[in-house]
Amino acid sequence: LVGGAGGGGDGAAVPIDDDEDELPTGLNARIEHAIKAGVRYLKSAQLPDGSWGPIEGNAIYGGGEKTGNEYRHPAGSTALALYTLLKCKEPVDDPVIKKGFGFLRSKHKIPGSSYEISAMLLAVTAVADPFKKASASELQGEKIKFPAGDWREWAQKLRDALLDRRKKAG
Repeated sequence: LVGGAGGGGDGAAVPIDDDEDELPTGLNARIEHAIKAGVRYLKSAQLPDGSWGPIEGNAIYGGGEKTGNEYRHPAGSTALALYTLLKCKEPVDDPVIKKGFGFLRSKHKIPGSSYEISAMLLAVTAVADPFKKASASELQGEKIKFPAGDWREWAQKLRDALLDRRKKAG
């Protein structure tokens, strides 16, 4: 049973069939509706420069006092938004996705923090992820085929930068 806030919004328990491929009547539609609403929201939240803005909070990452010059990971939020859109089956040539990757390429091709490098590596490799095109069971074992050229080079540079940071940290 799935109930409460996650069970359909009305607090009622929803029975889940033991067969994972068979969801209760109407649940698939609700899931698709939620995904589409989330995609619409993410697309509407993109800023004119192609980013999704800096991450802000009520505390400094890692502790310390606010100085007015906090690093707020603008590439991280953009990379995670792009990753989410791609995983929601939005095409790489969608104008919002192109604009977001344009922001990352022009301002943060190799960002300054391990967090942002990791988030960007997720987004860049998601452009080649076959699991966003079909069910995982259909493609289990299939290798991810990365387009040759710029995407592959970018992913390799991000991977190398992340490994270099790890070596430096011991």
